[in-house]
Amino acid sequence: MQCGHAFVSDSLADEDLAKYYSSHGKYNEGYEDDLQKQRFPGSRSDAINYISLIQSALAESKGPIAFLEVGAGWAYASRMASIKGWIVDAIEYSPECISSLSHVLPSESIVYQGSFYSFCEHTCKTYDAILMSQVLEHALDPGEWLSKAHKMLRPGGCLVVAVPQYKGIYGLLGVRDPYITPPEHLNFFTRRSLCLLANRMGFEAVSVTGYSRVPFYNIKRRLKAYLPSIVVYRLLQFMQFFFDLIGVSGIQVQVLRKS
Repeated sequence: MQCGHAFVSDSLADEDLAKYYSSHGKYNEGYEDDLQKQRFPGSRSDAINYISLIQSALAESKGPIAFLEVGAGWAYASRMASIKGWIVDAIEYSPECISSLSHVLPSESIVYQGSFYSFCEHTCKTYDAILMSQVLEHALDPGEWLSKAHKMLRPGGCLVVAVPQYKGIYGLLGVRDPYITPPEHLNFFTRRSLCLLANRMGFEAVSVTGYSRVPFYNIKRRLKAYLPSIVVYRLLQFMQFFFDLIGVSGIQVQVLRKS
């Protein structure tokens, strides 16, 4: 494709993905263990950025923001949004994350275990903002997900999408892209392909940014020593800052407004 988009063409069913994500053990460590890792930039700092982007996009809105986090994981964004007084719902496959969220979000919040597609089939709620952080690449039909998100958003509402940037930093370096991991990742978006798809589904781009990161704890796991890991981590941060500056970041973040 001229837009550079790539995808996995093998047939999969929603039931296959539900089974995979409910049992692959990504969240077995627990929320408190994951929280310890957030001393370095990670899911929590990403959530702070997403909440800030939503607030900027909805600066003129009045009243509490109705917010939906899709593929929430430990739902750092939902937790922060709830503290701010937003009306928060969250969707996630992992039973560990669902259990954790059920204890921290208000009783009126919907904490749904399943896919975005099945959630849409069971609700008629509308939202001011929807967050899909590193989840759209998992979708069997990302166009359908964007179409459903468009219908669920109120006029002027915003959708924040963060996905790995295909042909970004790894394409520039000519090395294997670690985000190409089917059946986990099924779609691989360039900035252009995501913009084109979102525009086709009725969105206009408010902003397009990105960031790159190798988690510190991944480096420490390999080197097995703190000080060498810190040195390597800081060197990589410097390199990644340059790649982000020229637009070939590992993760792209697009803020899309319902037009």
